[in-house]
Amino acid sequence: MTAVLIAVASVAFYMTSGQSSAVVTGLAVGNPPLSFIQHLTNFLNIPGLWTGALGGWGLGWLDTIMPAVVPTLSVAVAAGAIFIGVRTLTWRRATALAVALIAMWLVPLALLAQSRVLVGSSVQPRYILPLLIIALGVATAASHAERWWSGPRGLLAAAALSVAAAVALHTNVRRYTTGIDMPALNPGRDAEWWWPGAPAPIVVWAVGSAAFAVALFLLARSARAVRTSSETRPEQSSTPPAVNA
Repeated sequence: MTAVLIAVASVAFYMTSGQSSAVVTGLAVGNPPLSFIQHLTNFLNIPGLWTGALGGWGLGWLDTIMPAVVPTLSVAVAAGAIFIGVRTLTWRRATALAVALIAMWLVPLALLAQSRVLVGSSVQPRYILPLLIIALGVATAASHAERWWSGPRGLLAAAALSVAAAVALHTNVRRYTTGIDMPALNPGRDAEWWWPGAPAPIVVWAVGSAAFAVALFLLARSARAVRTSSETRPEQSSTPPAVNA
């Protein structure tokens, strides 16, 4: 019943968002129809939108380009999550994951076709980010997922995402204080814009990066605790205890 309610609510939000017709009408008008080769090019370049949602494309109006370390680490962890998650699949999870992956490919492809543009124009990675989150969630929604991420795997993923998030936040803060043409270790150095009375940019960056890192390492630690408790829990014997006469 809960799944039905969620599905109905999702459809209602989608239909009333005012953007549901974009897949049919497209985002741009007046462009000439795409050729077969252009459609094929879009088909082959769709995964670029996936990596773009993980830092491979610029933020905002695509004007804040992330350093290469951000998409590299983010994509590595996302790919690892999928490969670890599909270690065991029920038919329901397999079906849901297949549908999510197909939608991640076909929805932007249809939107590009209707908009008559190539990958890199109009259709941005953030448009398919919800589908990517669904795919990752389904892939990792296993009963023993915590045990699979315990130990070095969880710690390595937490470290990678912490570094990626810290670099991304630093780059984005610097973009809105001075612009990306003036790199500096302190994101608030020679700031041309910032809220009066607000904490300094470097404080915002340091606290935000540290908070995210602590949350990830606590999550990795909890996965380790789950594995430890499951390994130390005595196994229940299938043979009933003897009863004295």
